[in-house]
Amino acid sequence: MLSIVALLFNTEYIDAYLYIPLIVLAYIFSVAGSLISRFFEQSKMMKVNMYIYFGMAILNLGLNYLLIPIYGAYGAAIATIVSLLLGFVYGYCYSMRKCFFVPFNWKKLVPIIIILTIVFVLFNYTITITNIYYSLFLKLIIISIIGGVFLVKYFIDYKSILIKN
Repeated sequence: MLSIVALLFNTEYIDAYLYIPLIVLAYIFSVAGSLISRFFEQSKMMKVNMYIYFGMAILNLGLNYLLIPIYGAYGAAIATIVSLLLGFVYGYCYSMRKCFFVPFNWKKLVPIIIILTIVFVLFNYTITITNIYYSLFLKLIIISIIGGVFLVKYFIDYKSILIKN
């Protein structure tokens, strides 16, 4: 992450790489929450969805108020992660009981999440070459290999999506 930030931004923003992983995690929970919102939309229960998001906003404000004075930008990122995660979990559990629900295929999702987490940790904490271009090239090769493995493993799923479109 440091190599990309160093390559793309001025040196005054070099510390941004510290917060990017937390923001990405929060974004993942945000996207997952958006998927859950579709269940509420299909069930014509948008008012409930609004209350969930309203509760998440209040929780986020409260956590920001508590954590930012102590932890600064980390506190803000953690507050966002916690509020989005709790909103996702509550929305998922509620929609499972009361809405039109399409269950997530956790047997496929969990291994992918674990693999991507391991790759992320490798990229950020072990594969650090002083030359930015070599580091990015090595990481690009690793991502290409992993992407190829996923493409081969899930080729039938990808093919069915492409044929439908």
